[in-house]
Amino acid sequence: TTKSAEAKQGLRELQQRIESFQFGPANAELAQKIVTADPSFAMGTYYLSAVTPPPGNEEQLKKAVELSKQASDGERRFIEAMNVARANQGAQVKDAIPLLEKLGADYPGERLVPVLLGQIYQGQNEPDKAYEAFLRAREIGPKSARVEAFLANDDLLKGSYEKARRTFLEVEKSLPKGAAPFAVRYGLAFSYLYEGQVDPAIQALLTYLAEYKDSGSAQGF
Repeated sequence: TTKSAEAKQGLRELQQRIESFQFGPANAELAQKIVTADPSFAMGTYYLSAVTPPPGNEEQLKKAVELSKQASDGERRFIEAMNVARANQGAQVKDAIPLLEKLGADYPGERLVPVLLGQIYQGQNEPDKAYEAFLRAREIGPKSARVEAFLANDDLLKGSYEKARRTFLEVEKSLPKGAAPFAVRYGLAFSYLYEGQVDPAIQALLTYLAEYKDSGSAQGF
């Protein structure tokens, strides 16, 4: 929770960048501006930890957990859950699932919770739960490239290659300059490969490599 208009606006911008596959040093710079605008804003410090490469991110995460003790109930519980998810490089991520599920039930309008749950479900090989979570995030809105790409990936896993490819290409059109959409490019590549189309699959991967370099992500991010 923060009273700083600058911190609130900065957080919205940072979340939008992440949802649009924009990564690299610019995200860390924006997160630092949020923290500077309000050093006591727990979510601002949490996001700084999320976009800072290791090992520096660990200290920021600890600070966010400490700040969250004075934050709102939802903010505190979210940061506590993500602290569990990120502990030991994500080794106990499944332990965060019940915490996030309860948080989502108590705050059904918070879109970020189902987005993160969907990704964790995917990592735990629970595609049906992941799909439902991403649908919930889409329902809450606003629509984002990140969620649409995750839903397209579900179509890909189910063998609906052409449908998945259409969605990936639609997402591609919505992306801002400087985006490095790993999920989109690799999804496109596999949608072609599964149909035996090798050349466009390779082109999708080469495109991502160029985007990755241009985004600044290769600079340790």
